[in-house]
Amino acid sequence: MLVENPKILLVEDDEFLVQLIAQELIRSGFTNLTLVKDGGMVMQKFQEIQPDLILLDILLPVKSGLEALREIRATDAGKKVLVMVLSNFNDPAYKTQAEQLNVKGYLIKANHTMNEIVDQVKEVLAKA
Repeated sequence: MLVENPKILLVEDDEFLVQLIAQELIRSGFTNLTLVKDGGMVMQKFQEIQPDLILLDILLPVKSGLEALREIRATDAGKKVLVMVLSNFNDPAYKTQAEQLNVKGYLIKANHTMNEIVDQVKEVLAKA
């Protein structure tokens, strides 16, 4: 794994999904979580906590997850951070844009159980 107890920035505006994802991550030992509910706060939180992994929704208030990711990738630290998209927005154009921004996965939330999402997180961190 990248580091012991990696810092994870969870960017999600759906309160129910935040609870489910956070609960499953914590149950799996990922206790160093920071939550952000709108795209306008992503860059500020990224700079504050310097996460090891960002779990990023696409459709967010204020600005989209991809807009926030472009801002992050424009920084030195942001070029290296691991990012996984967790979205229900299944648009091939957005997926292509995300892949061009070097995401390590683009998971459609409705198609994966919480356990599968956590397994993907573990896999991405293990490969880092």
